[in-house]
Amino acid sequence: MKTPNLFNYATSELSQDAFLLWLLDWANPMYKDADEQLNAAAQKFVCLLLGKDIEISSVKCKKQMFHIDVFAVINNRYPLIIEDKTETKEHSKQIKRYRDLVNNKSKYPEPPHCVYYKSGNESMSNLNKLSTDCNIIFRKQILDTLLPFIGKTNNSIFVDYLYHIHELETITQSYLTESAGEWKEEAWQGFYMELEKQLEMGNWGADFYKDGFSLPLCPITADEKQIQLYLYIDKFRNLCIKAKCKAKCSPTNGWEGIINKIESALKSKDLVFDYVKSISDGNDIKLCDIKRLKNNKRSMFIRKNLSFSAQQPYIVNQLKELQKQLSFVADEIKKTSYIEIK
Repeated sequence: MKTPNLFNYATSELSQDAFLLWLLDWANPMYKDADEQLNAAAQKFVCLLLGKDIEISSVKCKKQMFHIDVFAVINNRYPLIIEDKTETKEHSKQIKRYRDLVNNKSKYPEPPHCVYYKSGNESMSNLNKLSTDCNIIFRKQILDTLLPFIGKTNNSIFVDYLYHIHELETITQSYLTESAGEWKEEAWQGFYMELEKQLEMGNWGADFYKDGFSLPLCPITADEKQIQLYLYIDKFRNLCIKAKCKAKCSPTNGWEGIINKIESALKSKDLVFDYVKSISDGNDIKLCDIKRLKNNKRSMFIRKNLSFSAQQPYIVNQLKELQKQLSFVADEIKKTSYIEIK
């Protein structure tokens, strides 16, 4: 019988902090007699975080030292800094600040080893911004390391945590087998991660209802007040062309001129967009939603009830083709002299 899982309710990063500190403490040899297999799992986990296999003689855990999510010292030698993230991302150069604090205020034989612990999903565009000397630990690595101990230890906290993140992984990968209309938030994130990988560019937010998936193209203007064109899958699963401007554009002389140029260029490439376009006075504008796209007599629908996945290459191939075509549109707009940007 399936029983309630603690971590379906304890979903905050503070709850995960507590689990990490708890599991790190279990790596101490003194707890081997209490639960030999949990101790072995914890020691494997410490080695995963450190990125090396060592014999563990002691683990000293410290909660919120220097405001670090999780801090531990292994064998009185290796300081371990863990920046723990579920659905959020790093900000304010947290890892660098924590490393500098440990270096300045503590003396250890080895320099701090920094880990970005990611149990949720995140855009590779964000992860690529992390410091190069920070080790990213992904959910799959955690599962590969700890799942072999399920059945060897029956500790309910350990088992609940693994079942919880295993379920997250299963749902994330479900875009490969389920109809798009059945996809949960994590499945869309899995699909976005696959698009990001196959298209070798793009970005998406963990809150897909707000951010969707953006596939940026080249800037249109040559100066610092750049307009950027995007392919964009919005929160309603419509494929859109979106423009974003760093400056404030005049609706009459700015956005309308851009829209007219886009429509003209698209028609010359036999692309038909059927939906209502909208114009707003601001820094961000969705030029048109595309509920139906006709390209060389082929149709692509992106709606909640459509069954498609990243395993089917046509979605990626059509997005690549649209990239090329909208790059052509951007080149055409660059030739326009009457677009005014405030």
